[in-house]
Amino acid sequence: MSSAPRWILRGLLLACSAVLVAAMPARAPVVALAAVATALALEWTIARLAPVEAAGALVGAFLGTLAADWLALGLFADLERLQPFVLLVGAYAGTVLGMRAALALPSSAVPPSGAALLLDTSALIDGRIAAVLASGLSSGPIVVPGFVLRELHAVADSQDSNVRTRGRRGLETLERLRAVPGLELRITDDDVGDGAAVDERLVRLARAHGHRLVTLDFNLAKIAEVRDVRVVNVNDLAKAARRPATPGDVLRLAVVRTGREPGQGVAYLDDGTMVVIENAADAVGTEAEVVVTGALPTAGGTLLFARLAGAPERHIE
Repeated sequence: MSSAPRWILRGLLLACSAVLVAAMPARAPVVALAAVATALALEWTIARLAPVEAAGALVGAFLGTLAADWLALGLFADLERLQPFVLLVGAYAGTVLGMRAALALPSSAVPPSGAALLLDTSALIDGRIAAVLASGLSSGPIVVPGFVLRELHAVADSQDSNVRTRGRRGLETLERLRAVPGLELRITDDDVGDGAAVDERLVRLARAHGHRLVTLDFNLAKIAEVRDVRVVNVNDLAKAARRPATPGDVLRLAVVRTGREPGQGVAYLDDGTMVVIENAADAVGTEAEVVVTGALPTAGGTLLFARLAGAPERHIE
């Protein structure tokens, strides 16, 4: 929650406290202390809820209080001491049911067309998202929350040189995004959970506004998917955009070891695809140009076969 809503809540707190103290001057200190504690507890709770959850909680509390009031007057009219307890239980039950009902609304989980992309720290540090967005692939705005930017600054200021390098690369990614023509980059103060972990705040923010979450964090992606938030994984995007090798393609690969059959060499593509190269055993430890001759789908992926460029093609009769 930003500073402005907090000051509004605190202003309402002071006004309500003044009214209560004026109404019950004999118990002014106790009433004022109870009002302050209640308002601060509400502020702390609301700050950790997404807007849709907060709205559901307020509506549920109102309806639950009305139902409990009717129940207390009807069934406990002669037991005045139980009426406040019944009202409290009704308000609590209504709040919980209202929050769950709000989260179950389909509209809160389905992002609209052209929804914003919400970038997390891992996507910024990775950097590839800048090139993807510079291609014009997404028409929606790009959102970087203030708490992600603060986390990125903390990483860039780390005492560990490797961690510091990663943080600075993330800041450089932001500068590259700013320089992309026509790209709307928003650095926002939106927050739906002060004090909560960054991952939890990202999921709540994405769900509350219908953003698509861009990340490389596997655990964060799984948590987001469970909570019906659409996730864009940069690694999956890179794999999908990579053109598969086909027979006739010429590749330059590092031959890393010998194969199972005599004379074979083995190399790997960037995505981990194994390439078995004929008559390349002597080329182990060097780079060689090869020509793809075939592909074999397997349970673990595609296995490619190749020959050294310049070597005669073997024909099977």
